[in-house]
Amino acid sequence: MKPDKKSPFSMVNGWTFFPPLIFTVLLTAVVMANPTVAGSVLETLFSFITDKFAWLFDWYYLALIVVVLILAFGPLGKKRFGNEKPEYSTLSWLGMIFTGAAGLGVLTWTSVEWLYTYQSPMWGVEAGTVEALQQAAMMPLFHWGPVFYLGYALIAVLFAYQFYCKKVDDTLPSTACISLLGKKRARGASAKPLTLFILWLFSPLS
Repeated sequence: MKPDKKSPFSMVNGWTFFPPLIFTVLLTAVVMANPTVAGSVLETLFSFITDKFAWLFDWYYLALIVVVLILAFGPLGKKRFGNEKPEYSTLSWLGMIFTGAAGLGVLTWTSVEWLYTYQSPMWGVEAGTVEALQQAAMMPLFHWGPVFYLGYALIAVLFAYQFYCKKVDDTLPSTACISLLGKKRARGASAKPLTLFILWLFSPLS
C-alpha cells in the first residue's frame, strides 16, 4: 500500500494564509517602489491614529483590566479547562510565560529603552530634561508591566475555553467567537470575513 502523500498546502487554510500574504507582498512592493512617499504616508497614518485615537487605547486597556479581573475572580474564574492534572506547577508556567513572551524583549530593551525615551520623549516634553528622564523611568512599566500581558491573557482564555471546554479542534480567529455566534456560524461562510477582519485588525494595525 502506497503511503498517503499530501501536498504541503493541503493543511493550509486559504482564507487565513493567502489574503494576508497577498496584502503583505503588495504593501512591500509599494514601499520598495517608492520608499519616500510610502514612508510619508505611513508616518501620516501613524500620527493620525496615535493623535486622534490615543484615548481609545487608554479605554481599551482599562476595559481589559476590568474584564480580566472579572474572569479571574468572578464565577467564571472557578471553571477548569480540561480534567487532567497540570503538567507543570504554576511557578513553572509563570517562568515559561515570562521567558517565552517577554524575556528576549526585556533583555534587549532593558539597557536602551530608557535612553530612547529620554532622547525622544512624547507629549511635547523636551529631550534631555528632567521631565524626559521621569518619562523614561515611567514608560517601561507601561510596556513590560501587568498591562502588557492583559491582551495575551484575554485571547488565551478565549481560545483555551473553546479548545478544552467546547472541544473545538482548530485555532482560527473565528473559533474564539463560537460561544457567541454558535459553531455553525463561526465555521460557516460568515466566519471567513470575520477571520480576515480579526487578522487585519490585530496584524497590520499593531
